[in-house]
Amino acid sequence: MTTPDPLLAQLKQHFGLDLPDEEAANLLEDFWKSLPASERDKAELARRAKIARENDTPDGFAHFFWCCTRLELPRHALYGWIVPIYLSHKRLTKEEFSAFYDRPEASKYRFIRDHILSQWNRMVSEQRLKELIGAVIEASRELIKTTAITIYFTAFRIGHEPHRANLIIQVGDDIAKDNSSQIARIINEYTGWKECFPHVVPDVPKGWGDNGYEVRQTHKWEEGKMVPLDADEWNQKNATRKDPTLIGLGYSSSALIGKHPDGVCAIDDIHDENNTASVKELDTVLNIVESVINYTFTAESWVIYVGTTWEEFDTLGYIKSTGTYLSVVMPCYVEVIDGKVTMPDEWKEDTEKVYMWEEMRGEDWVKKKLAQTRKMSEFLRMVLLCLTSIGEKIYKYHPYPAREIKWDEWEIILGIDPTGTFSTVSGKKAGVSNFAMCYALKTPWNTIVIGGGFLEKTYADFGEREMVKFVRAHPTFSRASIEDDGAGAVFIGFVKRNSGVRINNHSATELSRKHGKKERQFDFLNAYLSAGTVLISDESSPYLDTLRKYFDRYPQVADTAPELDAADALCYAVLDIPEVWANTIVNVVDRSKLNKPQRVVPALGNYRHLGNGRV
Repeated sequence: MTTPDPLLAQLKQHFGLDLPDEEAANLLEDFWKSLPASERDKAELARRAKIARENDTPDGFAHFFWCCTRLELPRHALYGWIVPIYLSHKRLTKEEFSAFYDRPEASKYRFIRDHILSQWNRMVSEQRLKELIGAVIEASRELIKTTAITIYFTAFRIGHEPHRANLIIQVGDDIAKDNSSQIARIINEYTGWKECFPHVVPDVPKGWGDNGYEVRQTHKWEEGKMVPLDADEWNQKNATRKDPTLIGLGYSSSALIGKHPDGVCAIDDIHDENNTASVKELDTVLNIVESVINYTFTAESWVIYVGTTWEEFDTLGYIKSTGTYLSVVMPCYVEVIDGKVTMPDEWKEDTEKVYMWEEMRGEDWVKKKLAQTRKMSEFLRMVLLCLTSIGEKIYKYHPYPAREIKWDEWEIILGIDPTGTFSTVSGKKAGVSNFAMCYALKTPWNTIVIGGGFLEKTYADFGEREMVKFVRAHPTFSRASIEDDGAGAVFIGFVKRNSGVRINNHSATELSRKHGKKERQFDFLNAYLSAGTVLISDESSPYLDTLRKYFDRYPQVADTAPELDAADALCYAVLDIPEVWANTIVNVVDRSKLNKPQRVVPALGNYRHLGNGRV
């Protein structure tokens, strides 16, 4: 227990202690610890409540949070959100704001200060800062954004300014009303509230429900004492307010029209998978933000947009682009590379990471989320807040109806990733690799449909039997495409014993000059999958399901995973149909830079290969 000097002097006098301050403080601390837990809690509550009541500051809010929850406000919430919010509302000077991050406990959040000060430095003048409307808080899922900001910070503001109107806007009425009712419960029931703000009580007759909650101020502070507040004075404070003290509404609610909060206006996560499903749906939300929400709050409002981003140009992106809000971006962790804090754009196992809430959302939590992730795009978005580079880091692919595939009409090309082990070799067992075969069909519309495939951990000669069986059953089979490096070269020589099976061999460098298999595959395939040049059958099968898993999980795919073998087979099938994947790309590369000799493809004519799948 740290005891301020004036208080220590009073306690020494009260207890008749004639000791040096340090010894007296230690003795009093021992006395404090000897008290029953209930008495210590009561004293601590009274102390913190007084600080919260008398200090409308970030630290005052931190004490309020403890009084209501008996938990310390997490540091990422204090230094990442609350301190910047106070700055955005001009309640802190630049110097006061910066000083918060000089505290040792704030060291890991100094990148937030640096980012905000860089925003400050880009502003034309101090006047520009004074014109800020509010704050935009982007943060990873499960960092208690709604709890700390929407619920408790709004409650704190009601305690300090009970005469103002506060509005919570969320994706739907139900969740908005649920969170506003939680604030109402804090005011009506929590001991911590009653200690901090005993003079602010529910005004049930005036309104206490989903249509709005009203409070009234019964006392005011004068010369350090609480004295009754005259009813006329209270009414005078509320003379121009027609909105309730607190109400929660969905962003599309017609009741938003005419609402004009002058307290907190928290716009909290108004997007979901439905209203971001298409450009049209997203545009509808943005129209409401622009024409309705932006015209609700007043100049006095604490305007806070908070959430996890869904699309690059969703509400958070749009509001940030206006340049009139202070912006904070907080992924679950940041990386330190060459001594500099960097925002992560993918999960890297070996980088130095600084977790924003290490106690509750640290490495173990992130790895659990990774293990549960089906689509890496969702992990990148929800945990790392990474949108701008998603297209460069993950696959986007399009389905094709299996029932519409013309197996008896369309040309079929097999892509094969063989194994190097044969059952006829004594003592040899099937290796760690899988035999993968991809069935690619060339459509009349100059696209490629992946209709299915074969994937199994087996011997090369067993794989050959599967290939021959497929070829004999499909008269539209044209050729097989196989990598001629390593095991592929052996398999090509082996399979040529089958008459009528045409083989085209390719080098891995034809996919890409990158070294890693995953990187080569992505470099070659991603553009064609994204553009819909290569389509994936929507049928379920072991091969297709593995392929989709590979697309969804990339780049979190183990080096020995069967997904890589399935993807290799796909690559070589597509590589052998250049008349499709090359048809919209013009070669403008100087002849001296071409790294492959000229090849002749009957359906295409002469073409030169650049070594990355583009000609």
